[in-house]
Amino acid sequence: MSISAKSLGQRNSMDAKVWAAKKRAREAKAKKLREERQQRAQGKAPDEVAAAEHRLLASESHRHNEGYMEDFYAALKEMEHGSSGAKADYDDFGRRVRSDSGLEAKKRSDSSTRNSTLAGSTVGSARRTSSNCLQRSGAGRSQVDFLAWDPALDGGLPGNLPEIQFQGGPLDEHGIQLDMSDRNILCMSVNHRGNELCFGSADHAAYVYDLEDLHCDQTRRGAKRQLYSKSCGHSDWVTAVAFSPSGHVYSGGMDGQLLRWDSSSRVEALLAKGESPVSVLQTLCHQDVCVAGNYRGELCVFSSDTRTTLRAHDAPVMAMDVGGGIGSLVLSGDRNGLVACSDLARPELTASVLGEHQGHCTCAKAAPLALGPCAASGGQDGLIKVWDRRKNDGPMLLPAHRRKKSGRLEVGAVADVIWRGSHDGGDDNYLISGGADKKVVVSDVRMGRPLHSMKGAKDFVYAMACYGDAIFVGTGDGMILCHDLKRGKNSLLWGLGGTSMGAVRALAAVPSQRALVSAGDDGKAVVWKFPA
Repeated sequence: MSISAKSLGQRNSMDAKVWAAKKRAREAKAKKLREERQQRAQGKAPDEVAAAEHRLLASESHRHNEGYMEDFYAALKEMEHGSSGAKADYDDFGRRVRSDSGLEAKKRSDSSTRNSTLAGSTVGSARRTSSNCLQRSGAGRSQVDFLAWDPALDGGLPGNLPEIQFQGGPLDEHGIQLDMSDRNILCMSVNHRGNELCFGSADHAAYVYDLEDLHCDQTRRGAKRQLYSKSCGHSDWVTAVAFSPSGHVYSGGMDGQLLRWDSSSRVEALLAKGESPVSVLQTLCHQDVCVAGNYRGELCVFSSDTRTTLRAHDAPVMAMDVGGGIGSLVLSGDRNGLVACSDLARPELTASVLGEHQGHCTCAKAAPLALGPCAASGGQDGLIKVWDRRKNDGPMLLPAHRRKKSGRLEVGAVADVIWRGSHDGGDDNYLISGGADKKVVVSDVRMGRPLHSMKGAKDFVYAMACYGDAIFVGTGDGMILCHDLKRGKNSLLWGLGGTSMGAVRALAAVPSQRALVSAGDDGKAVVWKFPA
């Protein structure tokens, strides 16, 4: 059957109209998208667009994951209840707890007592108090006997130490190699006297080295102490370590345990296995007080045989600082971006919400004593927020890792923040930050703006250390860079290979030993000594 020229022309005309309409719709959609991008670059994004973008952020993925896992375990529980008479229960972390008696299993985290093991034997249990805050429920009375630190009683600030000549690099560019494990090193701590190091590893062990003995051998394979044995130790990654003034080593892990080791490697369990994984840990340099943050959003404060639990967050605690080790101010940030503050010196341990970041709160640091009750926090939004508890006008915003380029806003997550205080041989008003934008930014707190950025990093900044005018930076490609703060933008002095594989995860300057210590993903640490 033949098709007339008229009908064919009509059909082609209709197809052309449909095609033109689709083209106009695509162009309108592209125009609207360009306008929205311009508005976002100017900080004027529509509410619905901002909400949609916020839901799609990678920093929000844990919320969807938690909801999914809750539905998963609820469905699994229903299946098991229907298939057998025995009931099965699951805790917050997916661990199965069976109870054939039909009674609900009591969570280990709600236990009022905890057994402490000392070299395999049982010792007395410790008292425990609990306080829930943030206007959710009444705050319990803290049992922590906090002693205010007086610098005059301790010979002044802990930074009154000899200078190091860092401009020409270390004495030996290869450094002293500490071969610990074939697994990643996740954390590091230096004791308050600066003569011992402790490393936490993904192989479930912690390693202690005497820094004063590391001056002859180029490679040390055996640690002074290995905090792990068949009868005691962690059963998962060691995520946080810290020294106490009494010489004890605290170690926290993904298995939920918080262990206290003495000089003879005898261990006491402060948090039993099965509790919430420990994410952050810090001690005070003048008193045997330990503060640990976990994935349940709690801050656990230990003093002698007393434990006080503060529910400061609704999400895992990702960052924490206890007054820089010398004050009573506890600053903490969680995975939802919330920043909270509490004071150990007060008779009731409660937490107050300071504010929040968009995305995770990635770092938190209390200010030096000279600045009073101030603190700084950094987040995935590329902002550094400076908080002053004496004021109620909100934080000071430092867009250190945000910049506009070609009409678009580029954001780099803040990895670490350092106050360059007077005890470091500098001025209290400087904040030094490193981020995922491969930059190290120097900001002036009193002026309220970033001064300049130090370039040279080829990968993300993971760790930082500061002493005097020397800024040491560890990056994701395993490099360690040294910057001179006095040189401004052109500050890079030298660089060294810190790891043979992966990123530099931890970095510390130890002026008392004139040393720089790094640890990373290759399971090794390197100690560099500098001339006097």
